[in-house]
Amino acid sequence: MTDVLTHYFELRSKSNLPEMKKGGFQREALDDFDTSQNALDSLKKLSINSGWLLFQSWQGAFVGGLPDIDEANWGSLLAGELELTSGDCSIIEHRPGTGWRVIQLRHNDQADGFWDEVTHVARQPTGHSLVYRRYWKLEEEKGALQIGTLLKTVNTIQGGA
Repeated sequence: MTDVLTHYFELRSKSNLPEMKKGGFQREALDDFDTSQNALDSLKKLSINSGWLLFQSWQGAFVGGLPDIDEANWGSLLAGELELTSGDCSIIEHRPGTGWRVIQLRHNDQADGFWDEVTHVARQPTGHSLVYRRYWKLEEEKGALQIGTLLKTVNTIQGGA
């Protein structure tokens, strides 16, 4: 692993690549729910800093805690990623036929693998960006493979709308 990072740092010095660090992620909790409302109720118990949610008729990023949810107009929860105040990330997914799953993941600097950071501009609301840790593992025949992402934070873009 050290050799790969050494070669990456050499390549990074000649290119505009993100910084790569050693580490990975680990699952802290997994809960399944039979209804969108039960999944939402579980989210309301979390200490949430920022994230994004996708409903049938609404999607958006938010900062400063879970937004007021208008499930009557937005429909069922479909997906989301939340940055918790602990630094952990919760991922919400609708699993047709089985219900909703909420997975809590934690970054681990001691885990096998490595990670970099990427930033995406949020479509809704404008003036925000989503910062992700992108995780990689090495495979002998395939090289470096991306194995997952964790939402690190949602930022307000300076001068954004």
